[in-house]
Amino acid sequence: MIQIHDAEYEDLPGIARVLVKSWQAAYRGIVEDAFLDALSEQAHEDRMRAQWDAGMRWPALVMTDEGIAVGVCSYGRTRDGETPCEWGEIGTCYLLPEYWGRGLGAMMLEHAERRLRDMSCPRIVIWVFEDNLRARRAYERAGFAPDGSRKMIEIGGKECAEVRYAKEVGKNGEIVRMLR
Repeated sequence: MIQIHDAEYEDLPGIARVLVKSWQAAYRGIVEDAFLDALSEQAHEDRMRAQWDAGMRWPALVMTDEGIAVGVCSYGRTRDGETPCEWGEIGTCYLLPEYWGRGLGAMMLEHAERRLRDMSCPRIVIWVFEDNLRARRAYERAGFAPDGSRKMIEIGGKECAEVRYAKEVGKNGEIVRMLR
């Protein structure tokens, strides 16, 4: 049975597994294969534990299937510096590849959007790799639209383009307008 709960310290190994497996599947051809092949669940878990212990973490939701982590979605106030500070941001939204195409990512996004509205963040942004067409289509189905912002980031020695998607939502979750 699929369930969603707030991330807890004991979820970190499962979250690390979701992040590594989803990156390795979703980003082939976008990020260098050598970088993806070198990703380590243990290294991710160790980094997350250090951040958690230092109080440097965003809230996150964990999706489980029969108690096993299959997805993660983090959210918080925007971090990009060019977006107004009252805006919210979806920092991560990942599922194990075998769970893609079932509407579960949309379910996690909806939960995160509710949390951001509760934090008085009625406008939400998501940065996504420009070449990640699967994710871009999923965000568009969820009511997000590219807003024209683009940046280059370096991952594993390769420059990768990211585009920003945004939407404004009302108090009850209805889309007020897609932002362009």
